[in-house]
Amino acid sequence: AGTWHWRDPARREPLQTDASQNWWTGQLVAAPANLSRQPEWLSALHSWRDACQAALNLSDALFDVPAIAWTQRAFVQVQMHPFDAFFFNASSGEYTVRRWLDDLRQRFGGVDAALLWPVYP
Repeated sequence: AGTWHWRDPARREPLQTDASQNWWTGQLVAAPANLSRQPEWLSALHSWRDACQAALNLSDALFDVPAIAWTQRAFVQVQMHPFDAFFFNASSGEYTVRRWLDDLRQRFGGVDAALLWPVYP
């Protein structure tokens, strides 16, 4: 098994990857081969997460902010560029927002949020 670059702050040892050692398709934290060990594995994973949050002084209080609670229910999100051909007609110089939204509705059934990325990179 390979090792992942994050270390468990509580145990001071690297987490193990799956046996493939393929970072592109492998799991970062190997699940147990025996299903009966899943509760123990999940408990260890939660402990690791909590230790990492504590070591980095992280808080999940942000999730309780009412003004951004909608983000927890925004499951379909898209990123687009202002020069997207469905969003802007270069020939006429006009924005075609309705066309863009109609396309998203047809392909995805609509979206919950959109990120307009005006620059690259």
